[in-house]
Amino acid sequence: MTGVISRRAWPSFASEAAQAVAVEAMKIEGVRAQLASGLVERLYRDAPLMIIGEGTNEIQRLIICRNLLERYGERPGALTSRDELTPDQKQLVLAVRQAVEKDVVPVAAEQDQNRRDPEPLVAQLADLGIFGALADAEHGGLDLPLATAAMIVEEVARGSAALAIWLSAQLAATLAVARSVSRETRERLLPPMTRGERWTAPVVGASIGARRAGADWVLTGAAPVVPNAGRAKLFLVNAALEDGGARCFMVEAGRAGLTVGLASDTIGLRGLGAADVLLVGVRLGAAAALREGGEILLEAATNVGAAATAVGLAQAAFEAALRYSQQRSTFGKPICQHQAVQLKLADMATAITAARLLTGRAAERLDADARDDAGAAMARLAAGETAYMVTLEAMRIHGGYGYTSEFPVERYYRDAAALLVGPRDQVGERRRIAARRLEAP
Repeated sequence: MTGVISRRAWPSFASEAAQAVAVEAMKIEGVRAQLASGLVERLYRDAPLMIIGEGTNEIQRLIICRNLLERYGERPGALTSRDELTPDQKQLVLAVRQAVEKDVVPVAAEQDQNRRDPEPLVAQLADLGIFGALADAEHGGLDLPLATAAMIVEEVARGSAALAIWLSAQLAATLAVARSVSRETRERLLPPMTRGERWTAPVVGASIGARRAGADWVLTGAAPVVPNAGRAKLFLVNAALEDGGARCFMVEAGRAGLTVGLASDTIGLRGLGAADVLLVGVRLGAAAALREGGEILLEAATNVGAAATAVGLAQAAFEAALRYSQQRSTFGKPICQHQAVQLKLADMATAITAARLLTGRAAERLDADARDDAGAAMARLAAGETAYMVTLEAMRIHGGYGYTSEFPVERYYRDAAALLVGPRDQVGERRRIAARRLEAP
């Protein structure tokens, strides 16, 4: 999709972003922002010119939609270009797409409705080796860049967001272990993790504290609705330290003081086995702590995985809406020929492309610097909101049918809720991003 809409989409996307930022700047500065001598006043006054000038954004949207409709006719997913990959990487990503189309898409609705355990599907994905995407070959992995792994997660999410969250959690844990523990621990943990024999649940954004007890650490706190907690044999727990810092700890399932609740009945991502995790005085040796910075890498990789899942979910909803708009007719013509629907489709496609590029860029930054996590947080926020917006608009394009289980868009909308609200609340995440911007030179 990137190549289809980029030339037309970015001017309108950028101009509307400039308008939105100018308005927010006015709100932040308050009454002084209206003074003609101020910079904010000029920005607020000039920004509309980019929206209402020659080639209005509405016309650009219609052109975008026309291009999409002309090109659509290929199989689902074909609107997403992977031309930037190496031949080997492209072959792997397309192999995952084919596996998802063959094995996941046909059963996803039934799995969701009956809350079935998706582990058989996971086993089929594990056969592709993708759970070892971020581990090195020495430990049974594929040693792929995080950006490529994010594309794989996106392809899985097009078929099932629940499977994508399962995969992305395992990948984030694998990356943290691969880069932040001793060689002996890597050799013990990574091979079964890459084979899908030892499931790991990252616990981030929760109210868990860690304190020193001699040479040991003691963890206490709780984390609600942790994905795959019921199956996890290992938890990677980000905990707040008494000095205001943070650290990541490995907690084996069955450890004294660790309690995993019953699987929660959630609005979406059904069958994932999400459950509350409670730690009460869990005592760990010094070797259980990842190296400093491991907590940043774990949360950032989790954010990239959530962002990629949101992009894949939004892509699936967009494709469903586009198909339906070509099949459903009103007033003697397909609804995709009505201007109101075309504007919606163009906005959906643009938002997805922006979220995809933001996610890829965040992954590249994290690969280059394991502490560069701001982009990952931004990607999760933007992609989560995109998934919500696109899935809701897909339901609206379907009309009343969009609220029935006959069509997949109601499932996509339910699944988007988890990506919109977790694992860290959006207000807190925005505060952290703003704090990073204020710290920047």
